[in-house]
Amino acid sequence: MLKSDAMDGDPGRANALAALNAALTREGFEAYYGDDDLLYVRHIASRTVSSAASPHRPLTSAEVKRRNHLAAYLDTCSEDELIGENLASDVPAARLPPRHGCGSQGQGP
Repeated sequence: MLKSDAMDGDPGRANALAALNAALTREGFEAYYGDDDLLYVRHIASRTVSSAASPHRPLTSAEVKRRNHLAAYLDTCSEDELIGENLASDVPAARLPPRHGCGSQGQGP
């Protein structure tokens, strides 16, 4: 709810903020604009400001090492090398997942 998205009749988003707070206060929260003109939500009783929780877990040290190793490889290999290594992988074609949907719509495989 950016202030820059304001409509003609509500340049400071006061009406939109009031409508939002009407719903949030029933649940014990309030919305407000900070000094940076960003919208924040806080719990009324505890005054705790909510923060966006990351849905992603932190990477383990092994995963970070693997990611850095892969990034270093991708920075140095050519497209032909990358394709060649994937084609020469040890995974037999019979173990690869089947490819469906190659035909026209409505026709069989």
